[in-house]
Amino acid sequence: MNKIKAHEREILYKVVEELTGTSQKGQFRKEIFISSISSRMKKLNLDTLADYLRRVRNDNAEFDYFLSSITIHTTSWFRESPHFDLTIKFVSDYLKNNINKTLRVLVLGCSTGQEVYSLGLCLEKIRCENNLFNYEIHGLDIDSKSIEKAKLALYDESELEQIPEEYSFFININKKSYGDKFSLGKNILDRCRFYVGNIKDEFNLGSFTEFQIIFIRNVLIYFDPDKCSQIIDHILKFLTINGLLVLGHSESLSIIPPELTQYGPSCYKKTNKKNTDISKRAYFAPRTIQKKHLLIIDTLPTIKAPLKALFEKNGYTVDSADILSDATKNIANQHYDLITLCLNLTAEKEIAWIKQQCGKNNLKIPIIILSESDAHEATSVFDALASGAQIYFTKDIVFSSPNEIIEAANSLTKEKLPAHLNFPSALSKPHLKHISPKLIIIGASTGGPNAIWRLLRNMPQICPPILIVQHMQASFLAEFAKTVSEISNLKLGSSKNFEKLENNHIYLAHDDYHIEVKKKDGALVLHHSTAEPLNRHRPSIDKLFLSVADLKIPAIAILLTGMGRDGAYGLLKLSQTGLAYTLAESEQSCMLYGMSKEAIEIGAVSYVGTIDELRDQLDICLRLKYSNNIASAQ
Repeated sequence: MNKIKAHEREILYKVVEELTGTSQKGQFRKEIFISSISSRMKKLNLDTLADYLRRVRNDNAEFDYFLSSITIHTTSWFRESPHFDLTIKFVSDYLKNNINKTLRVLVLGCSTGQEVYSLGLCLEKIRCENNLFNYEIHGLDIDSKSIEKAKLALYDESELEQIPEEYSFFININKKSYGDKFSLGKNILDRCRFYVGNIKDEFNLGSFTEFQIIFIRNVLIYFDPDKCSQIIDHILKFLTINGLLVLGHSESLSIIPPELTQYGPSCYKKTNKKNTDISKRAYFAPRTIQKKHLLIIDTLPTIKAPLKALFEKNGYTVDSADILSDATKNIANQHYDLITLCLNLTAEKEIAWIKQQCGKNNLKIPIIILSESDAHEATSVFDALASGAQIYFTKDIVFSSPNEIIEAANSLTKEKLPAHLNFPSALSKPHLKHISPKLIIIGASTGGPNAIWRLLRNMPQICPPILIVQHMQASFLAEFAKTVSEISNLKLGSSKNFEKLENNHIYLAHDDYHIEVKKKDGALVLHHSTAEPLNRHRPSIDKLFLSVADLKIPAIAILLTGMGRDGAYGLLKLSQTGLAYTLAESEQSCMLYGMSKEAIEIGAVSYVGTIDELRDQLDICLRLKYSNNIASAQ
């Protein structure tokens, strides 16, 4: 037996809710622990859930095991790294008036300690630069097993890649004592304390009642909105006036109370104002949000019907129009969040309609283009994008990868943060003067064509070779390469294998193969590879980025919009060479904030900005390179 039955599952979900406070209803429900408990019952030779829960109730060790099984332990070093940059900025400002005071930090849901010790590394570096500064970090988690690991402070060497090089001085690697693990310096360990506790309860930390910084990230997503608001109310009691509250990127407050002001994305400073209106203490909007409204423009039911069914299944209200004149009337009379437009035959009418709506009529509704995958469709697709559409998919994706189009739609209709609350200044590294790039390498996926055109429009004729990997079907790549060449005013380099890379040229894969950079007879050359797809892609951004990282040459590497994580690891390896300036497109600018987000979170990025800001960085680097070359010649 040992299999948990349907009615037992409901009992188990209820037990989990009671113990942790996390919601186990609807989309909050987490199935993952069901199999874990089933396996545990089998190991203990217990046939029913009632037998197992009786064991949990009477055995403290089994209770600890059970609690560990039903809680989430996902964590990493410098996760959502922009928050650490904002924290460093906050502490720098704090020190101006509080140099002799001990800074106290509280980390709720600290898991196995990586988040606490990441903050420890940041604060210890500041302490070494300011002798009068001192700090304490307190971590709290419901799982006693995680707290034991946090106190032990021994981590696998593989995790070192997540820690920026600037903190290596504070890492303790001792093969004799730790084997293939590492720890932290004594000064950090002495200042970090850990407690077992549940944030759903009115927890207390003994004599520690005030904290200047409180981190509670990627925890509230497991609670319903009402409970989230209660938790925020409770932890605000521990936060000092002008203190910093840091939530996870996906946990921003829907309603910011008078006690708080926005400090950055999902970061808030506490004011001395009070919120006495109890009715306005719901800081998180209910997850049952208003449905988004989609307009499908297509004459063919073979695509329209499954597309309609797909979006309705994912919570959209869907209207359709067979002809463009009907679509125009719909837009005039209804509010739409998104439009899908299928290109047919020559697509002249559709492109003219997009130009009319996005130009003269100033249409602000995002448009997704759907087309066939034949090479002759490429020109029409790129014309549609240039006329005002945001992204495109081939029609077969409705059947082969429906989640991709839904993820893109959700991203396009998501409310973006204001530009001033993004990270470009916090993640800008002052090492431009040292960059004299031999290459510019760029990676993009969904939404990439528009981003690349804007980034490279009218490039100066003083630039090194530019290599681009854009995820798209192979039949469109050659036409896309031509558009980039025309818009950038750079020559389109030969796609031949082992072609020497030349200045003022751009290079792209023209078919189903990876492109890499190699050295041959002292020159940099283009190399093709038909190796297996990497991160599900060929060409792969990581493949290009890693090949340049292996060469250890000065380069500018830019990761733009797109789903998934292709390019993030390669960007990290480039950053670790110390020779590359690594840039990523910001959430505010991205059509799809996936690849660049991953790169930011693993600490691979030197600078984050909108497309226009990234272009400014390119121009600065190229002017510096040009100036340095003139100086060298003289």
